[in-house]
Amino acid sequence: MMIDTFPHDAAQASELRTLGLLGRANAGPTLIEHLRDLVQQHGPQKRRISSAALRDLVRFSQRDLTSSAATAGGFLIGVKNSPIEQLLARYSILVEAGVTMLSDLSGPITIPRVRTVPVAHWLPADGTAIVEADPVFGQLALMPKFCSVKIDVSRQLLLQSDAETIVGVQAAEAVGRAVDIAILHGTGTFGQPTGILATAGITAQSGTSLSAAGLRAMRRNVLLAGAREDRLLWIGAPDVQETLGSREFSAGSGRVLWADGKIEGLPAVASSLVNPGTLVVGDFSRVTCAIFDKNGFSLEWNPYENFQVGLCSLRLILPVDFAMSPAGAFAVATAVT
Repeated sequence: MMIDTFPHDAAQASELRTLGLLGRANAGPTLIEHLRDLVQQHGPQKRRISSAALRDLVRFSQRDLTSSAATAGGFLIGVKNSPIEQLLARYSILVEAGVTMLSDLSGPITIPRVRTVPVAHWLPADGTAIVEADPVFGQLALMPKFCSVKIDVSRQLLLQSDAETIVGVQAAEAVGRAVDIAILHGTGTFGQPTGILATAGITAQSGTSLSAAGLRAMRRNVLLAGAREDRLLWIGAPDVQETLGSREFSAGSGRVLWADGKIEGLPAVASSLVNPGTLVVGDFSRVTCAIFDKNGFSLEWNPYENFQVGLCSLRLILPVDFAMSPAGAFAVATAVT
């Protein structure tokens, strides 16, 4: 006699129905695959989801100059570079724009960077002594900041609808939006990472009557700081797009500052994630986003959230942090009028 090992309740019935639905779903990016795998493992207990398709580990950095002075080489010692994983590519505008992703991390890391590049000199004559020119090193420190979302669903809704198919996707999209907002506007307080606008060293441009000259100044400053022109992206609030989309380069020119998805010939995106009146330009590959998923990020399903009223709950926690280097690769205009 075969014994049914699963109780016949709404949560189990909903999960079993989801298996059939997800079996017909198209394979999506990494995070969707993780969500589908979790549901297919049905059960109320906590699960740990490992990141997939990790690349080969980048070799350890080597010591250089002297180890006793941090800025003269000490910052290079014992630092591990992690594989790059486009975990949030589907859900984040800025990740899609080229943010550098590090994954497979288990704890806080430090990344060496060159703050001052050594200068090479020409020798005017045979026997001329070579001028010593050492690079100056710095360091980026990244530690987990926890981005989380929790969604409650009633058992009756799970039983009578396909809600669980949507809930996981909505949780991932919520985290992706939160990451974008924090990259731009993170305060560095109350558990948030420090975003571009709160990072010391970015170029500030007056937004009052912002003109073509001001836009060119923003582009010039980020290029002088080391940004690559072929990687520059403008991202602004919808009201900024509206303002610049009706402002001409010069009176009677017939050319407006923001047209056909471009500013100054470079890609431009309008997003509600940007604070009103704000316009940012920069090389977003200079943003390093670290995902601390060595042991899997937490996606947990609790069918007994509120037992008396029959609520189930889904919770997603993503440990993440990011930093900008150099900060001058970004320029911002605020209060654009």
